[in-house]
Amino acid sequence: MAKSKCRKVFYPEDVPNDFAVQGGGILALHSRSFYEGSRDTVSAQGSLYRQTSHYNEITCPVGVLYGEKDAILDPATHTSAVTSSVPNAVSKTIAGAGHMIPITQPQTCANFIIDVITQSETTGTKDKVVS
Repeated sequence: MAKSKCRKVFYPEDVPNDFAVQGGGILALHSRSFYEGSRDTVSAQGSLYRQTSHYNEITCPVGVLYGEKDAILDPATHTSAVTSSVPNAVSKTIAGAGHMIPITQPQTCANFIIDVITQSETTGTKDKVVS
């Protein structure tokens, strides 16, 4: 993945020096990875719309986590699409973070997952924001 493309995906955070190897970034250069990723993207376009009518049937814990400055996906648009339809879904936006939060904010992501599971065991409040 070209450095300029990586910078755009990670913006406003820095691309970790070891991302190509430790983060798996170099795998994106493999033609098969590109093909499979493209195929998944195309397939998702149709299936996502069919799934949304069933969001209200979801009973497992659901959390939506975004970086505040995500330049790839708009946090407000995508968060509200889920939290307005999935019962008891929770959300959090990480201040100053970008799109690649599992790489740049792994502990925050792990804590959010734990909080979503813990909260689902103790509350049933819809659209509650995890703090």
